[in-house]
Amino acid sequence: MSTLENPPANDQEMIDAIVDFQINLMKQTDPSYRGQHPKMHGCVRGEFRVLDCLDTADAVGIFAKPCCYPVWIRFSNGFSQDDRAPDFHGMAIKLMGVPGQKLGAEKQTQDFLLIDSPYFFAADVERLWRFMLQKVQFTVQGMSPPDQMKALSVDFPAEVARFLKTVSPAPAPPICARYWSCVPYLLGDQAVKYMVQPRGFVERAAPVDLSVCSQDYAGESLTESLSSCASPFILDFHVQRQTCPEDEPVEDASVEWKTPFTRIAELTIPAHEFNTAAQNTFGENLSFNPWHSLPEHRPLGGLNRSRKVAYEKSSLLRHETRGVPMVEPRPDDTPESILKSNAKQ
Repeated sequence: MSTLENPPANDQEMIDAIVDFQINLMKQTDPSYRGQHPKMHGCVRGEFRVLDCLDTADAVGIFAKPCCYPVWIRFSNGFSQDDRAPDFHGMAIKLMGVPGQKLGAEKQTQDFLLIDSPYFFAADVERLWRFMLQKVQFTVQGMSPPDQMKALSVDFPAEVARFLKTVSPAPAPPICARYWSCVPYLLGDQAVKYMVQPRGFVERAAPVDLSVCSQDYAGESLTESLSSCASPFILDFHVQRQTCPEDEPVEDASVEWKTPFTRIAELTIPAHEFNTAAQNTFGENLSFNPWHSLPEHRPLGGLNRSRKVAYEKSSLLRHETRGVPMVEPRPDDTPESILKSNAKQ
């Protein structure tokens, strides 16, 4: 446990509760899909380049020296199968060929998981578990989403207010949105959060006209963007350092940190055809976990502590249900080569 963390007395009890909740919910619905971020807009290939001349405090782990890593990036919805519905949206980044001892099951990868909100609607594991438990009960009772939010606001006014403020229809294309880690991580001996922003990002882009969109418009727009772009998409990878633990807590994910962001790496995503049966299957079979990580980038805070076991168990359940092995991708792997290897097993 990092000295930056301050877990509550019932930390393990709440972690066990939310892990059991997540796995039971998957079993009651469709365990062949992810418990979180089930709908994929696309899994694309790119390159993660660490910049040179970084501040000494930031130049640790994968950022210790200028280097390039091949990456897979999965864009997704948080929970909805309809891109038009208000939701969170995810960007999961997997670096490959990363040397060094890792904290999780994968041995040569480093994962970064982000969503399109700078903070999370629930402060900690207990509040998230209680909120989700009640929300599922309302779903079983047949309540509509608006009625669920109204009912939840009685016991969870702050969570509902943050939830409604941060959910939105899917960005089009997803590659042109901003994404934040929401929860903190180590960077050497400091606590940090991460943010990815497209080069030339425009804060007030034109809203999507949902009246003319299909429920899959985010993936469709991503396919069109990467098949027709004349030059690669460049996304800047930033770090946000904790400067005041009281104002920028590790254990409360609902607080948006206010310190400036510093660019430390960049993602390059070239034009390519990714919307194929092989690559879509490959993307669905990938496992992302913030604990696929070097110790220098250890996940911090209660929500991250719960994600370690929850993501491991949900990934195992999903792969067992699908009847496919859990495979850690290597830099020279292709979706076709992995699927071919899986078929032989």
